[in-house]
Amino acid sequence: MPPYGPPPRRRSTALIVGVICAIITVVCVTATLLVAFWPDDEPTGETLRLAENVTITVDVPSGWKTVRSDSSEYPDRYLLVPRAEQRSYTKIDSDSADLTDDGVTIEPISVVEFFALECSDIKSSELKNTEDVGAWTVSTESTSRTSVSAERTLAFRRLDDGICFVAHGLSAAQQKSQLSDKPDSFVRRITNGGIVSDVRQKQ
Repeated sequence: MPPYGPPPRRRSTALIVGVICAIITVVCVTATLLVAFWPDDEPTGETLRLAENVTITVDVPSGWKTVRSDSSEYPDRYLLVPRAEQRSYTKIDSDSADLTDDGVTIEPISVVEFFALECSDIKSSELKNTEDVGAWTVSTESTSRTSVSAERTLAFRRLDDGICFVAHGLSAAQQKSQLSDKPDSFVRRITNGGIVSDVRQKQ
């Protein structure tokens, strides 16, 4: 046996602590990145100012977004559109105008439009039969031709002083199989107290 004892054991405490700290750092960084870049699927509330001093709060559904009108004719209108939609308000409005002609929509349209106006400007027999403030009136319309199919759902809500808040759902495409049921579903949810959580009219 050699005159000296076995070599001292290497202390591994510092190494273990270093490894643990490194792991914690990686976990924290990963969690931060996930929070920062993970798609926001929770509804978000947005306050929109419409014409006639009407303000609404919209709980935007997951996968959708609001687009403000860039039209000089209707500057106080908004669209609820799929998040992937890149067209402007005026472009969508132009595409939807083809529905009254024999043209075809360039791309499928799936939107809900929000606006306010005088109730007397709304051409709807259903609305004329409803005089109660706060009451909703719903009407639907379908169009089907060789070149285009469309489904509309309009909901009117009477406010004070003869002003109406309108939610207009539109789905249009070249083929009926391409139509989305989301606009109709959203409008009906709105009339049942969903999506639009608050409607205020400043006097």
